[in-house]
Amino acid sequence: MPNTEPHILLVDDSDDDIFLVREAFRESGVAHRLDAISDGEEALSYLKEHTDNRPDVVLLDINMPRFSGFDVLEWVQSDPELRSIPVVMLTTSEQPEDVRRATEGGARDYFRKPVEFRHLRDLACRVLDRWGPGSPDPMPLAQPA
Repeated sequence: MPNTEPHILLVDDSDDDIFLVREAFRESGVAHRLDAISDGEEALSYLKEHTDNRPDVVLLDINMPRFSGFDVLEWVQSDPELRSIPVVMLTTSEQPEDVRRATEGGARDYFRKPVEFRHLRDLACRVLDRWGPGSPDPMPLAQPA
């Protein structure tokens, strides 16, 4: 029987943000698996090595050491085996250029990290509902500003 729990890969270099995102997903009440990676280079290695258990969605920060979120997004989109994995930018950047670059680069959506925890929890619920196994993915959740 296939696993029906959504598998999320979170790529973020902030331990505090990783903790908050984990808590938000835990409070969603939906069974899931969340793996956290602290930089872009580790994310690429993870995706290359876990061919039998790839994530259902990648939540990706932009500003990270070694490889940025844009580098990871470009690499995922250029790999025929990975480009079907939805990549959602989850970052503090509000720069219109970052939003444009992410969406043009193939990100399925772009979210600024909410300041309030309840908004982060609501976002976690939306991600689980939208990109869990068996969920359709015809278009992004919201159009970037």
